Amino acid sequence: MSGFALIGVVSSLVLQGKETRATRKESARGHHVQLMEMAMRDPVYLDCWGSPDRHRSPDELRQHLYLNLIVSYWEMRYQVGDMPDRVSRSLATAELFTTTPGRRFWAEARIHRLRAAKNRKMRRFNEIMESAYQATPEIPPAPAPPEAPKEKPRLVAGVAAGAGHRTGGRVGGEQAAFRARAISVGSDGSDGDRTFYLL
Repeated sequence: MSGFALIGVVSSLVLQGKETRATRKESARGHHVQLMEMAMRDPVYLDCWGSPDRHRSPDELRQHLYLNLIVSYWEMRYQVGDMPDRVSRSLATAELFTTTPGRRFWAEARIHRLRAAKNRKMRRFNEIMESAYQATPEIPPAPAPPEAPKEKPRLVAGVAAGAGHRTGGRVGGEQAAFRARAISVGSDGSDGDRTFYLL
């Protein structure tokens, strides 16, 4: 076998090996996405992701898993050269880190992702994310909603004739005592009665 033929065979084997590894990685990513999608859809599976996530509410955990899928997708595109540094940084500063869930995700995942990077491109991508996170201003807390104005009690007066009587538009000789019944109507729909006398 000539040297050129040998080189061709070796090159072909190397290429096949790379393609096999790429296929396995793609298959593993696909399974990972399926597992996350199942967890995001069903709380029963969501509870299986371990005790470190117990401090989050179910909605926060779903957001964390979804954001992990987004960042992992960006990382894959970065590794194949489809998303250069400038685009990666722009997406992070303009989208990911301008949201409370995005900043919370990176604050919790940053150390793990930086340590788990397996090659130069993965490390570079996560360094870009970290730099963008540090450069993006923190989101101020949302202002407290204004308190609903308290409804003031309304007095509904009903006047009933007491002693004395009215005849022909004139009041009798005795002084009339009028009893007014005040009904205090509260905001909860209840009412309380108070009886007083006007002399």
